[in-house]
Amino acid sequence: MTAGLALAVVPGERYPTPDQEGTITLGLDGLRCDGVPSLEEFERVGTMLASAHHMLAWWVGDWYNAGEDYHGERFAQLLDHTALDPATVLQYARVARQVPHERRVTALSFAHHREVADLDQREQVRWLARAAEDGFSSHRLRRELAKATRQESRLWVLVEARTPEDAENLRDRFLAEGRAAKVIER
Repeated sequence: MTAGLALAVVPGERYPTPDQEGTITLGLDGLRCDGVPSLEEFERVGTMLASAHHMLAWWVGDWYNAGEDYHGERFAQLLDHTALDPATVLQYARVARQVPHERRVTALSFAHHREVADLDQREQVRWLARAAEDGFSSHRLRRELAKATRQESRLWVLVEARTPEDAENLRDRFLAEGRAAKVIER
């Protein structure tokens, strides 16, 4: 479980993280180095930034869902008054609603959870656990899900060809598209 992070942002303020050799300051206009911060200080700030980046999509999605739950349409209209992209916020909110806190795996990225969001609860748990255990990237998880789905729902279409040559051409075209194809003569 990731440790909680308290974040308070006051416009115009800078957020120093003091070090003996130098200071890294996080502000609304970016990051500044005063002096020469130690490598350990860079590591500490980098770890904090990585954690914040990892959690941002969850924060935004949960923020939107909670606001909508508590304030309904009035809250949804607030989205127009933020600098947030509405399509992105709604995507984050969809994933956050479909994968509640108790099913989230903190060792995996938001992208992993997005891949399983449309699955039923048991399948979400199963695929997230497999992704964590086997070290799947979100792209690998998507490929594995597609492969499993294709195998479970394979359909065959029977196409009548006029000549054996037409049958071979159709078969070759389907194979070139990455589809399975068989030529069966009667």
